[in-house]
Amino acid sequence: MKFHSAFERCVSRVVYKKDWATSRPAIMRHNKWPKCSSEVMISTPRRFGKTFSIAIFCAALALSFGTEIVVFSPARRASRKLLERMVE
Repeated sequence: MKFHSAFERCVSRVVYKKDWATSRPAIMRHNKWPKCSSEVMISTPRRFGKTFSIAIFCAALALSFGTEIVVFSPARRASRKLLERMVE
């Protein structure tokens, strides 16, 4: 739930598109968000659901808004794994 909440705040600029520039404070108040960072850092132990959570959220975002998803990863294996999970 915390992952999803952080992801929501992170992509709020995409979700609210035109309204974000003019209605940001109202949107944040409505959603009870104290701040909206454009980045999310997740640090948890192995097998905690990081890749799965990100893949589901990215797939839903891409399908709902037709956005392009870009993955930055220090290892090609991690990027490939995320793409495989999104396709699943």
